[in-house]
Amino acid sequence: MPTAYAVMMVRDALQQGENLLSGLNISLEVLEKKEYFSYTDYLAVLGRYTDWNKELDWGFSFGDRLGIASHGVLGFGAMSAPTVRDGLALLARYIGIRTPYTRCCLSVVPVGTASGNTVDTSASMGASIDSSLVNSHSGSEAIRLTFELDEQVDIYRRRVCETLCMVFQTYIESTGASSTPTLWHFPFDEPGNETHYARWIHGGYIFSSHRLVLEVPGSVAMVVSAFHDESAYQSSITQCEAILSAREQDPVLTAVKNKLSAAYKSRIGELSPETIIPDANALAADMGMSKRTLMRKLKECDTTFQGIRDELLREQIHMLIEDGKLSLAGISHRLGYQDAGNFTRACKRLFGLSPSSLRAQLANSRPISSTGF
Repeated sequence: MPTAYAVMMVRDALQQGENLLSGLNISLEVLEKKEYFSYTDYLAVLGRYTDWNKELDWGFSFGDRLGIASHGVLGFGAMSAPTVRDGLALLARYIGIRTPYTRCCLSVVPVGTASGNTVDTSASMGASIDSSLVNSHSGSEAIRLTFELDEQVDIYRRRVCETLCMVFQTYIESTGASSTPTLWHFPFDEPGNETHYARWIHGGYIFSSHRLVLEVPGSVAMVVSAFHDESAYQSSITQCEAILSAREQDPVLTAVKNKLSAAYKSRIGELSPETIIPDANALAADMGMSKRTLMRKLKECDTTFQGIRDELLREQIHMLIEDGKLSLAGISHRLGYQDAGNFTRACKRLFGLSPSSLRAQLANSRPISSTGF
């Protein structure tokens, strides 16, 4: 998770003596130097900021301060796009590289109809999207952006939607276009601070939608950006695509292996083991997805969470027993087992041998059976 949002929240609270990073083992000075940090920690900061900030419209004010410029290469690419429509297409395609809890689908909607031709922004950003959005459609067609929010930010749904609203409104207006003809659909009932919506939102808005939706009429979408720079725009697309592609090269499998391996190594190295070996729920939360999504992604890689954990556990047990510096009870404790019985069952499942039999086998330098693995 990029640190920009968290840094702003922490600075706000610190000005009034509230430390949102308390207990998270990271200081503001360290956070300011990092480009990314744990999604779980970000959710903790967001939750604390929500509890601390009593302003009813802080979602809007926060988004307004962020603007489009705080979104790095993604924001720069949108600003340098030829038209508002091109910029929105880029934002929809790559929004996940800045806000991993958000996905966005862009659709072309004929004015006066209830549905349009959806452009799947999970496809490549190249000429296919550019031509379908810029060359093939007239200004009479509206652009619809439909946002999907991760279930873990659902309790902050209203604040997140308000912030996204301001970021996109700021982008549209920064190009020289007017946001007055736009229409927002919010996925919640009319809130108690509805008067703030009239203050902050320059276009129209309605409540009780199934999803967060932004509709941009052709008169706005076809406005040529005052900051259009074709070279910068194409360079931004290349950079965004590289970031996205790097994350899509089995990123979940790699992340799960790395996080579990780091946890085992940390725990084994502690004289008084304190590091918790994360389960699937904890890892999924840290990676910004549900457990079901994590399991599905691992299945697509022809593996399972249990399989990955077993592989790493087998390596650690083998290494520690062969090393001989710890007793079997000590190894059991270092690996997080609450009692010897659980450790024995794990060894029998992974090696087909009890811990003592495995130690004897290793001492005699005989091949280890893989029965049960």
